Amino acid sequence: MEGLSETDRQLLEKALARRYFSPRILRILRIRESYGLYVFDVETDRGPSSFTIRSLNSDIRHIPPARYRFTDVQGITYDLPDISSLDGKSRAMLMDIL
Repeated sequence: MEGLSETDRQLLEKALARRYFSPRILRILRIRESYGLYVFDVETDRGPSSFTIRSLNSDIRHIPPARYRFTDVQGITYDLPDISSLDGKSRAMLMDIL
């Protein structure tokens, strides 16, 4: 990155930060549908968060045996390493839409 201009370096740093920023979901507080989009209110290892996904089929990826990865409309990924680690209410909300 040393050979990049200041503007290019800042753009690259922002892209890398977005790509590798992946909060871990600890609890699901609410999932709601609004105009075909799904809005998740969650608690993560980095604090409370809300994110929106466009498609249940393409924006939620199941990684066997029990891992899920969510990609929001901004390209940020949220990680759920093991669905069984969720409390019963959170797990039930998620299973209702999967």
